[in-house]
Amino acid sequence: MDTSGTMIPRVFRGKMLHWLQRHAPFISVALHKRRFLSTLTILVCISLGILFMQTLDKNVYDLAKLPLDGLRTDSEPSPPSIDAAHDLRQLYKKFHFDTAFEYPTSYELQKDLLTIPFGPRKGQKVKSVDQLQFYDSDPRLVWSVLADHLVEEASSATPLPFSWYDWADFHDYNKLIPARESLQDCNFFFGVHFNASLLMQIEHETGEELFGIDRGYYNTEGDPKFSESEITEMIQRANSSCVIDSHSFAESKRSGLSHAFSVGFVVQSLQDQVRPEVYRLQARNHLLNTLSIPLSLTILNRDSGAWQIPIKQDDRQNMVQSGMIQKYLKRASKDSSKRFEFDYVSEFDRFCKSDASKSLNLKILGLQEEKDKAFNGLFTHLQENDFEFDALAKIEELSARTESLSAHESSYLNSLLFSTQTHFAFAPKYFHEPGGLKDFQQLGRHHDARFFNGAIFRDPKETLLRLNSMVITFQKFLKANHLSCWLAHGSLFGYLYNGLNFPWDNDFDVQMPIGHLHILALNFNQSLVVEDPREGNGRFLLDVGSSITHRTQGNGNNNIDARFIDVDSGLYIDITALSVSSAMLSTHDAVYFQQNKDSVGTEVKHRDPNLIANVTDTPLQILYNKLQNDTTYSDQERRDVQGLVEKFNKDFPSNQSPTKFYSAEQRYSINHELGLYNCRNHHFVQYDMVSKLVATKFHGVSALVPNKYITLLKREYRAPMKFNAVTFQSRTFIEGLRSWIQGPLLRKLMNVAGRSENLERVKSPANNLLSIDVDILLKNCARSNSIDFLSYVHNSKEISTYRRKEIELQFSEIYSIEEKQFLLQKLDANIGPRLKPIMEDPRINDLRKRMWHELSSDPELNDEILMELNLEVADDTIAWNSLLDGGALPFLVGVEEREQARENYDFNLRPLAINPSNVFIRDPTF
Repeated sequence: MDTSGTMIPRVFRGKMLHWLQRHAPFISVALHKRRFLSTLTILVCISLGILFMQTLDKNVYDLAKLPLDGLRTDSEPSPPSIDAAHDLRQLYKKFHFDTAFEYPTSYELQKDLLTIPFGPRKGQKVKSVDQLQFYDSDPRLVWSVLADHLVEEASSATPLPFSWYDWADFHDYNKLIPARESLQDCNFFFGVHFNASLLMQIEHETGEELFGIDRGYYNTEGDPKFSESEITEMIQRANSSCVIDSHSFAESKRSGLSHAFSVGFVVQSLQDQVRPEVYRLQARNHLLNTLSIPLSLTILNRDSGAWQIPIKQDDRQNMVQSGMIQKYLKRASKDSSKRFEFDYVSEFDRFCKSDASKSLNLKILGLQEEKDKAFNGLFTHLQENDFEFDALAKIEELSARTESLSAHESSYLNSLLFSTQTHFAFAPKYFHEPGGLKDFQQLGRHHDARFFNGAIFRDPKETLLRLNSMVITFQKFLKANHLSCWLAHGSLFGYLYNGLNFPWDNDFDVQMPIGHLHILALNFNQSLVVEDPREGNGRFLLDVGSSITHRTQGNGNNNIDARFIDVDSGLYIDITALSVSSAMLSTHDAVYFQQNKDSVGTEVKHRDPNLIANVTDTPLQILYNKLQNDTTYSDQERRDVQGLVEKFNKDFPSNQSPTKFYSAEQRYSINHELGLYNCRNHHFVQYDMVSKLVATKFHGVSALVPNKYITLLKREYRAPMKFNAVTFQSRTFIEGLRSWIQGPLLRKLMNVAGRSENLERVKSPANNLLSIDVDILLKNCARSNSIDFLSYVHNSKEISTYRRKEIELQFSEIYSIEEKQFLLQKLDANIGPRLKPIMEDPRINDLRKRMWHELSSDPELNDEILMELNLEVADDTIAWNSLLDGGALPFLVGVEEREQARENYDFNLRPLAINPSNVFIRDPTF
């Protein structure tokens, strides 16, 4: 190490060693077979390479070590690190085991925004923001500019300039913008796969790979070729879906910038009969240029409230085109020659304290009464009228004041009019998924077609990061706005064991009463919901379907009522509403119906308030007969109705529903009387199963679950009663780790046969592991570099421990109901705020990953060092588990703090008063 103490010599020495190893044969030949002049030339090239690599490493390192201590305008560089090896170790631990929301670098005007990241001019700086042809919408840039704009120029009635360019990930798409020579037409977006030679040409021109996942498809021997039929289909798809970007060229002519923020073509409609990496860029183009922009931007204030800003609808200008960045810099930076850092935290805090913050504070329409608001205590009590909604009355109310309606109210009114006047047989499919993607095993169906951004399911960690960000932002959104919505189906099942989704699930399931779905639609439909920038970078479109008043399965096109969609990946949370309907009861409720049918009778006491006579209340068979002589209906509509009639007649004989012989009007009245509510996929619940809702933690943030969640799970799954050694989907739940582990990995870490010399042997059986053997599992995990599982166990230990304490309180028989309620509230108040995120923010992870890729070639950071770091983490988790085994909750580490807390309530972790083998035999009692 040199006297400066930097890591540069080590990084340089490592890279130089790798370079020499790769080029040793060539150098050897040169020294023995070439003339002296040739050899001298080679040595000079090596020397120049040394200087270049040394400078490159120093620049990379300096960028990695820029401080984060507020707005900086000083011209002095940051001091170098004292211990570079220590820094690399810290980066490794942060990359895998630190979930704190903390950027690893600063974001600066000259270093980042004005420096061209790729293309023929890579590394050059433009003189001003006006000369930018593309930029990455780094959150620190966006939030600094937006917060300043809201303080200085916005009001509650001022629409915000908006472009998807600033609010979604266009990092890889941007690489196409400088590819002026290579990208000549839009066929590139519509081939079954990329034209391999054109792909190589574009990447050569931009100096960057366009994508990383599935690169092997193009790196095999013999590049993939198009058949004649594929070429014809590609051209047809392109001709029908893509046009010249005339607006961009007009703007370029005016500004003098060629291809600014454009590749020259606009995708007007999406075609998914292509591979994921192709559809990804096609969808990004469509998102940027064609997709409707949101009605509003909803900014979360942690989980305690929200701000909502209307969005300008007649333009789609990004922050450069609208001049927002230029105005911000003019106000914030008086000396552009000095280093300027975008301090988004200070700017956002300034907004929070401003008058603009007060004027933009969101007031939810439809939740005036405190009793109707969720998350106001341990329990949220739903009312029976929450499960019924009179849309026709709402239409009358809104229509009476059309002149004063907000954008959200007008949109909601139009949706109600469409839904109530459309027979369920003709309801068009609202949500679309790219189910036709090639070579993706139907996984495209788990994405919204508009926001698909690559085959991230090929990357398990990236998938988990995205899913985690989505669910925690959604739960914070619900709490901030007091909306009643609870975990359901697979998400509720996963929560049961450790407060987390099943790690193999690639979606989340939630339910809400129909009344709160209408509140959601009225206030948030087509709103871009963004996470508080002090906590994360989640960005999600709240989208409610167009058949909101249809409460049976209908034609099967719209079983989902709404979605919370990640605009950076296309992954989504399905939101389904429960309501009274005329659906036939499921067999799960046959006993309940038989017990109560005499008291209910067959008289129609309640009618569906959303049906219009002779329009939407017409039974299928009557509708079919009507269509035969009505020329206003198309042949396709006749075929659709005929198909529904045939399906009903085919399924009816085998239908075991206890109410299948009742009329639709009778079924609606019976379901209303019995308090039986269903979603459009015919999942029924009884009123007392979901009211009351119980406050809990899911993925470390506040959430709600039904009070009878065991009963609900047993209706839907063969939910086991035990808490230990559960095997499901080829995974085993290890109670000592409070985590699920794949079978092959468990067998490897147990090393029962002693085949791995560097791993210890586990002696107790997997279904009854001793604490000492759980410790061995963790150490073997570290030694074998099973880093994903080790980080998952370590990073989730807090929420899984919280859930373990909840299970004790909810199911134990040693506490009275009053004691349980008191202790659960104290657990939430004292421990809940301390829970750390189980995963880092995806954007933070991406930045750390890029740094690690640049810096991890240091030969001194070898496998042995990494194993030592892994063992440190394993030891930390073992110490945590040891405290649990001793009966203490390790959240409070100080003796004095634990003693003080114990005065208020019992912080000890008691053994379950009932056998862990049948702990889930019945619902918890509160």
